[in-house]
Amino acid sequence: MKGQEKRASVLVCSPVIPEFDRESGAKRIWDFIQLFREEGCQVGLLTESTRAERRYVEELRGRQIEIFQGLERAPEALQRQQPDLALVCFWRLAQHLLPRLREQRPSIRVVVDSIDLHFLREFRGAFRGPTGMVDPEHCFDLMREVNAYAAADRVWTVSHKEKDLLNDLVGDCRLACCVPDCEELSVSPLPFARRQGMVFVGNFRHPPNRAAVQWLCRDILPRVDRRLLDAHPVSVVGHGLTDEVARYGQDRPYVKMVGWMPSLEPVLHSSRLSLVPLTFGAGTKRKLIQSLMCGTPAVSTSIGIEGLGLAPGRHVLSADEPQSFADSIELLLSDASLWRKLAKEGRRRVLRSHSREAVRECFRQAVADALGATAKPARLAQRAFDLQRHWLQPQYEQLVARLRLAVQESTPAGSRLLVVSRGDEEMLVLKDRTAQHFPSDSSGNYLGHHPPDSRWCIAELEACRRQGFSHFVLPAAYSWWMEHYKGLQEHLVKRCHLVLERQDTGAIYALEARPNPEPDDGQEKAKYSGS
Repeated sequence: MKGQEKRASVLVCSPVIPEFDRESGAKRIWDFIQLFREEGCQVGLLTESTRAERRYVEELRGRQIEIFQGLERAPEALQRQQPDLALVCFWRLAQHLLPRLREQRPSIRVVVDSIDLHFLREFRGAFRGPTGMVDPEHCFDLMREVNAYAAADRVWTVSHKEKDLLNDLVGDCRLACCVPDCEELSVSPLPFARRQGMVFVGNFRHPPNRAAVQWLCRDILPRVDRRLLDAHPVSVVGHGLTDEVARYGQDRPYVKMVGWMPSLEPVLHSSRLSLVPLTFGAGTKRKLIQSLMCGTPAVSTSIGIEGLGLAPGRHVLSADEPQSFADSIELLLSDASLWRKLAKEGRRRVLRSHSREAVRECFRQAVADALGATAKPARLAQRAFDLQRHWLQPQYEQLVARLRLAVQESTPAGSRLLVVSRGDEEMLVLKDRTAQHFPSDSSGNYLGHHPPDSRWCIAELEACRRQGFSHFVLPAAYSWWMEHYKGLQEHLVKRCHLVLERQDTGAIYALEARPNPEPDDGQEKAKYSGS
């Protein structure tokens, strides 16, 4: 950006303060904020959540980033920043913010950063799931996601593959452009003979990473020569490591569950290879970019390498079946010549497209293109929002009515209930009963975001039980919690009493401890099946 563009004002909109050393999507947002600042832009940050760790807030303020926490501060952010450009991260946030941005500042150009195409990942996961089919909820989300993109002036994707897919869907070859993830990691000084062990890196809040560890431990590693595994154990590294994921490595002494590390470079520099056994997902995999940039060869599935321009056999080894994946591990652990070739060529390839300088040039072009676009009319964003409300609101109102009746039927008057509610006060209007959002802050107000993991959920649930709350209410709209927070599901089944479960309504658990915490066969069947 040159001249006038260097003085552009930018409002970055994110669900949370970006925890850049914990999640790939957060690292991407953090990199964009820094790139905007390096290009001379005035930058403000508007977040949906009001909660943040102090160190991340201080890092941003140290870079002269003005922070506005809570979407109710959007008018203030727009007034103070007077932004020429809004970068809205994730489509779910965009569908809510776009009408406000357009109404209050019609000239603003709005870019939605997809991080990855959510519908693509969800559809792939559904096709690999128990039913082998997508359901109406997936299709509804597809409509909302694509409408959010279409209402934006530009969309940024992590790969040319997703850029082309999105542009084909909307019939506009200029809507989406590719701005890859960037990394600045040094190459390991250690040669093949001094490298030991293997590493899997992932954020375990992300379902594809949990599924990958399960597949690795259950189906792949048992096929690898045990002598090689004893010499080169697998370290599972990343944020949000849950008890559920840790159990995948039980009774496998060659698997070490490490969890979060402040820096990945030490483990990538010392490991002989990295593993990317993803069976579904979308976007590009930062874990693979990081590994190759450090000169650490990798074995990956085809899902793992998509969008990165990597050639199997030249930059990585690729396999999609357990036995061929195991064979590739054995080959790469043992063949020094092949290892050195992949280490050299893999690093050269990712530097060409994912180094900071390479991404900076893409970024400059994308920003200049967005600033040169004509802002779309406010009615388009409002139309997308109204479509969502038209389809969702009647169903939601019916759900709330059913839930109120179910609470009346299954809990005594005077009960204190915890309700998974996403902050909707209507969910708490329950006759002769007291209800509170889950999760909530110390004042009982909705916390502003979903819980980080099952361990956090369980600790919060037990703390509320000690405070006198008697029931936990999970509406059908949040049935996905039982898949996402498996540890919480197990805790509810073992420690609480299921008093009601209806597929079109939800589940209600009494929080009193059960006489026998170990479930029998009948109790196991009481697990919430969702909708």
